[in-house]
Amino acid sequence: TAHCSCRQGLAQFLLRVSLSASRDHSNLMTSHRQPHVRSPYRCLFGEPLCVRLSVVFLTGASALSSAAAWQSPESIETVAEAFVTQHQPAMTGTVTVQTQPIDRRLKLKACAKALEGFLPAGAGWRPAMSVGVRCAGPVAWKVYVQVRTESRIQVARVTRALPPGHTVTPQDFEWVEQTAHPGSLSLQKGLHTPAGRVLRTACGAGQTLTQSMLQPDYLVRRGERVTLASGDSALAIRMGGQALADAAAGERVRVRNSSSGRVVEGIVRQRGVVEIVIF
Repeated sequence: TAHCSCRQGLAQFLLRVSLSASRDHSNLMTSHRQPHVRSPYRCLFGEPLCVRLSVVFLTGASALSSAAAWQSPESIETVAEAFVTQHQPAMTGTVTVQTQPIDRRLKLKACAKALEGFLPAGAGWRPAMSVGVRCAGPVAWKVYVQVRTESRIQVARVTRALPPGHTVTPQDFEWVEQTAHPGSLSLQKGLHTPAGRVLRTACGAGQTLTQSMLQPDYLVRRGERVTLASGDSALAIRMGGQALADAAAGERVRVRNSSSGRVVEGIVRQRGVVEIVIF
């Protein structure tokens, strides 16, 4: 009858999705030729229950397929956080990176390639900033994630009032812990050495020392005698000279050769030593 066929069809569907019932599949397929043999599955599942289970299975499969078609918001946030952690300016102490959850209603096609993090054009490192995440796959897209970053670091704090031009000594500052952010100009323990640096501006007691408060850390001073070096360590040629300008590490400076009087140009490699570039 039609009633029997309906129940039999639903039972066959359930058998196909149930591995545990696979051994009885052949018996059930031939049950229409034995109308008086009651299938155990007909006794186990009533028709309304069979219909509900079928709907549940089909709905679940549809939901899984739909989820796989979209990029998960969590994966986008993870890429943004990893990008900031790997590329932010050097910071000491414990760095904390937090992403603001993006709108869960956002639907972006699942990327066929690995997602890429990036900084928007003209953006710098700030306590709160936007970080881009893009897909370079066949279906390209990009989205921006809000990220907050901070670190607990030790910075140099002035212990007494100091005038401009003062050469900082170890007694002029102390290391204190505070919250800082990427791009901070504060002098950090482990990255900077304030002692021996010259103040550009006056500092009051309790102020935190920053790079802008100090004159550049010149390793070569105008008028000072320096050593000119050329070649590798094994075949190095060294001669004396006089610096014609102030220069910090890695900067170019002109030097007058003390023997020949000739002016050459070199790069400051360490205090008082200039590597000759142009003869």
